[in-house]
Amino acid sequence: MLSTAKAFRKRLEADDCLIAVGAYDALSARLVEAHGFDALWISSFCVSAARGFPDAGLLTLTELLQTTEQLLEAADIPALVDGDNGYGEAAQLRRAIRSLERVGAAAISIEDSAFPKRSSLYSIPGRRLVPIEQFTAKIRIAKEAQRSTDFAVIARTEALIAGLGAAEAVERAERYAEAGADLILIHSVTSDTFSDVLSIARSASLSKPLAIVPTTSWQYSVDELRAAGFKLMIYANQPLRAAAKAMEAVMTALRASGQIDPVACRLATTDEINRLVGYPEFQTLEERHRLLCDPVPRNGDRNSSK
Repeated sequence: MLSTAKAFRKRLEADDCLIAVGAYDALSARLVEAHGFDALWISSFCVSAARGFPDAGLLTLTELLQTTEQLLEAADIPALVDGDNGYGEAAQLRRAIRSLERVGAAAISIEDSAFPKRSSLYSIPGRRLVPIEQFTAKIRIAKEAQRSTDFAVIARTEALIAGLGAAEAVERAERYAEAGADLILIHSVTSDTFSDVLSIARSASLSKPLAIVPTTSWQYSVDELRAAGFKLMIYANQPLRAAAKAMEAVMTALRASGQIDPVACRLATTDEINRLVGYPEFQTLEERHRLLCDPVPRNGDRNSSK
């Protein structure tokens, strides 16, 4: 059986377009796999939120590894891990990559934002990027660090997030591709800069495939993004946002009316949850164990004795 990293690499090299969906716990990972998506995207924004704190450089490598391991135990599809800006410099990045490989991740995404890391979804003044030379060196170190040639490094530029314009984004993308990144992600969170990403994809001749995160540009279909030339589409946080909204609706209804009836039709049944978490398989295993522990005597007579 192929490792998930090898499976991801083969799909990436084929004439195909992959869709990764954000998962932040084992249940969401099972749902991503059950609906036939190609990969899990383990986002620092979602994992941080699920732990109750903002995506502001507070998530530790240990916490990220724990989550990745739990999700890969729940779902047998590739996990692409959001590694922020690499958890530090060369030694820290090497340790992060080797640790992620060890737990079975297929790829890491590293971004060129400067310390202290802040989510691209936060509006902050004076957002800074590291110099191009510094980040290309980081990409080379990342590629040297990986033990398996199947493991992928996604180089993410925040040039458009920082307001540096499309020309800077293209230059960084080209340099990161030359440095050995397996995919290039030009990130955007506004409709104006998202149109820049689409223009770059259609016109730039990069040597490596492009990934895209259409977080706020929901009006574009998968087919449109595929036609624009993207190889990997990452729907990074939609499941988390959907879950938060649904839970809020249930609790609002319960507080307002004292009953769940207004939203009951939108709740998953307990049978559906049991199926998602593998209870039928658990029952089958228990029954098999019972039969192995209590076999029928060969002569068919349980009461026979000598």
